[in-house]
Amino acid sequence: MNELLSKFRKCGIALTAVFLLTQMTAAAQGTLLTGKVTDTDGTPVIGAGIISMQKKASGTTSDLDGKFSFKVPAGTESVLFSSVGMKDVVYKIVPGKTENITIVMEWESTQLDQVVVTGYAQTTVKRITGSVAVISSDKFEAKAISSVDALMQGEVAGVAVSATSGQPGTQSRIRIRGANNLSGTSQPLWVVDGVPMQSDSPSLSSEQLATGGFDDIFVNGIGNINPNDIESITILKDAAAAAIYGSRAANGVIVVTTKKGEAGKMRINYNNTFTMSIKPQRTLNLMNSAEKLAWEDELWNEFSADKYEESLTDNTIVYPVVGIVGQIRAGLGDFAKYKGDTAAQDACIASLRENDTNWYNLLFRNAFSQGHHLSLSGGSEKNTYYVALGVNDEDGMLIHNSYRRYNVNSKMTLKPVDWVRIDIGMEAARQESRMPYSSVDPFRYAYFSNPYEKAYNEDGSYAADNTWFTLGYYNGRGVEQVMPKNGFSLLRELDSNYSSTKNTNGTFRAQVDFKIAEPLHFVGLASYSFANNSTDKIVDKDTYTAFRDRLGSDDRSQTNLYGSISQNRTNRNSYVVRGHFAFNKTFLERHTVNILAGAELRGSDANTIFTKRYNYDPKTGTTSL
Repeated sequence: MNELLSKFRKCGIALTAVFLLTQMTAAAQGTLLTGKVTDTDGTPVIGAGIISMQKKASGTTSDLDGKFSFKVPAGTESVLFSSVGMKDVVYKIVPGKTENITIVMEWESTQLDQVVVTGYAQTTVKRITGSVAVISSDKFEAKAISSVDALMQGEVAGVAVSATSGQPGTQSRIRIRGANNLSGTSQPLWVVDGVPMQSDSPSLSSEQLATGGFDDIFVNGIGNINPNDIESITILKDAAAAAIYGSRAANGVIVVTTKKGEAGKMRINYNNTFTMSIKPQRTLNLMNSAEKLAWEDELWNEFSADKYEESLTDNTIVYPVVGIVGQIRAGLGDFAKYKGDTAAQDACIASLRENDTNWYNLLFRNAFSQGHHLSLSGGSEKNTYYVALGVNDEDGMLIHNSYRRYNVNSKMTLKPVDWVRIDIGMEAARQESRMPYSSVDPFRYAYFSNPYEKAYNEDGSYAADNTWFTLGYYNGRGVEQVMPKNGFSLLRELDSNYSSTKNTNGTFRAQVDFKIAEPLHFVGLASYSFANNSTDKIVDKDTYTAFRDRLGSDDRSQTNLYGSISQNRTNRNSYVVRGHFAFNKTFLERHTVNILAGAELRGSDANTIFTKRYNYDPKTGTTSL
């Protein structure tokens, strides 16, 4: 009997050891946590972050249905659930309660109560039915950014902001939830302090656009507003925007609210920004002049020299012309004097080795930019004011490229009686841009041009490029181009040709809010806007651009040279008169009735004058042929 009991005890100890070992193995392998994440209304929370509190390197996210499956690493006691705009939830791991759990997350009250300005009225996130995003001033007031559209870059989901040019002052391309059409514009509607921006210009003909004389750098967007004057930016992203603004809002609406004065003593605020942009660098380890010439000479000897000798007696023989060495050895173009003289050819090639031009250093520069903003605000309970002045000075990385902007913004709010509020505002801006012009892309030229090409001759004049336009013709890839006697020099193009654009615009607005009987209000608004845009494109007579832009009768002449001036003048005027009744009432702290009814009258007028004159003299301002 004792022997039998002893066997049972040994068997029990063995089973207990196996059970404990199984539990330890399971714990070491981790626990599978599954379930669903919802908000207080039962709506799935998409993309909620799920991480281990003790092993924060491990985590996952909830899917489109709010569901998740997370293999909890060993040693985890609790799991953190988080999502933007919602309160964090910490779930403690309990054995036996790790499958099909439900995590309920609450919205942050600050997010729900965030003010949304639609242009016609104000509401909060929890009361609006459409898809909106709000960017408040505290997110961008510390950024060194000079344009409004750049403030939104990377800040809002579904809003793509991309630069269209490196030229300072150009407006970015903004797409809200992608492009909505194939042929028309996809730019969103801008609304500033309740006034839609009606900045479309008359379209130009294809002939006018082909001349390159029209620069729309200041036509679209709201580049005239200083970012320091902005209080908030609201982006209306879905079809609900069209219910407010109609077909104009097909591509979304961006509502900009500028700052106002606050009651109290005068506040004086000054801030400035200084930025430095580093010029493009020749990052690849490309050949220098000596290496490039040696390589071209090697290719000539291997692939071209024998065929060249044969071509002297048989003109049907073709041979590749590689770089300037091929032109010198074959005696082509300006090197015809070296034909058959090997010693003179070698001396010419040796002289080229002394040139090692870094075109990046000549065509580009480190760009310095600065911005200054001064504002004064204050007032009393009956009236407040806000006045701001701004100056932005930006240099482009391309030589001779610059941009200037001058802003003035003033607002006044009057409350003569408790049931009346009057808002008066004025904004004005002056923008100036200068851009060097060339038919050859400077960045492409800086990268692909040969280092042995000189920038200047010994007498200080511009040196002609001997390979940029000739190699294609010599190798059978196009017709021969008639070149000016002084040749092509990109430095001459950028120093002599330029496009100058100036824009002056302003907006005047007045708004009256009558409190008829709380919560019924009548709001009336009237605004007038104007913009004058002028562009002058000057092409100097000694440049390659002018040489290629002559009349057809002079197309083959190397002596009859003349420049041109292309001028574009655009004037726009617009007005908006609006009146609406607004009723907003909350019942039982949960139900809200919001009714808005009114009418709007708007109109705009725009005209464009375009001229192009040849044989322009920049000294006298006259033209003649």
